[in-house]
Amino acid sequence: MNRKQPRSGSFPTCAVEAIVKQVLVVRPEKIEFVDAIEPELGPRDVRLVITHSGLSSRSEIERYQRNYAGKPEPIGYNMVGVVDRIGADVSSVSVGDRVYSSAGHADIVVVDERKVIKLPNGVDDESGCFAYLPTLGTHALRLAGYRAGEFVAIIGQGIIGQSAALMALLFGARTIVVDISNDRLQRARDHGVHLALNPLEDDLNAAIADFCGPAGLDIVIDTASSWRSLALGLDLIKTRGRVVELGIIRDAPTPEETGVFFESYRRNMHGKEAVLIGASNDLSDPEGLTGQRFTRERNIEEVLSHVATGALDLGQLITHRYPIEGIETVYQALLNGGGKEHLGVVFTWPAAEANG
Repeated sequence: MNRKQPRSGSFPTCAVEAIVKQVLVVRPEKIEFVDAIEPELGPRDVRLVITHSGLSSRSEIERYQRNYAGKPEPIGYNMVGVVDRIGADVSSVSVGDRVYSSAGHADIVVVDERKVIKLPNGVDDESGCFAYLPTLGTHALRLAGYRAGEFVAIIGQGIIGQSAALMALLFGARTIVVDISNDRLQRARDHGVHLALNPLEDDLNAAIADFCGPAGLDIVIDTASSWRSLALGLDLIKTRGRVVELGIIRDAPTPEETGVFFESYRRNMHGKEAVLIGASNDLSDPEGLTGQRFTRERNIEEVLSHVATGALDLGQLITHRYPIEGIETVYQALLNGGGKEHLGVVFTWPAAEANG
């Protein structure tokens, strides 16, 4: 992980540039630490020394497995670092500030100041790595028109589903979670969810009917990213209930999955007048030019403010910590099904040890 300087003559027009270390997917199921020339610092740019990276397991593993770009591409988007240089026109952060950035895994990052968010006092670096992920659940609840007192179920209890459950609880929802991992269900119970169910062991319809009573289940947020989980969501909601598809289904259904989804559609879609909502996140608008009340940046700031006050504990989602050099080993374990106990994973960069 030591920095290298290019040999004289290696780059004829820029022979003395600093070299940064980037993690790139170079082909399907292969990453490399690649040396790259550090970008010049523009007037509105900030230079970050990265200390921690948070792993967004599903999206990163899919990118690692499939290499969507078909050429070397960056990976990751949950970084925390320290500002060590700023451009002449930067006003939002100062040298020494700890910040969140959605840049890819790298030891040094140069980005526009509008792409960093300062961590408040009271937010540790590891929790800061995951400031973006709870905004997905927040956005899903808003899209569904959540109202205080409604019942909300979250299917899938990976890092996105767990963080969505935390936000639902924070907003006062009567919160149900569904997963086939009893370990993850127990973790959700420890976080305070009201009901945790395993579809392989529990009668979901009976348990939810008993818990929700005559009012029924208002909202399902599906983070499991499968045709079966989408079908399950339609089965579980009440008449005119809402299913928010937050997870991205990447593959066409198999013949069996087609049958499962069609039968759920036929049972529920028109008879219940179900509302099916696709979800991503609010638009990025760091300068507030569009007049939107909710933006990606404000959502992250909201999460950080809750962490700072102690109302939201993201640290409880962190299960594993590794040096960044071990990133491909972790990817391989998750890809091959051997990392099911992993939830929130934090990678530390050499700068974390230097600052430690």
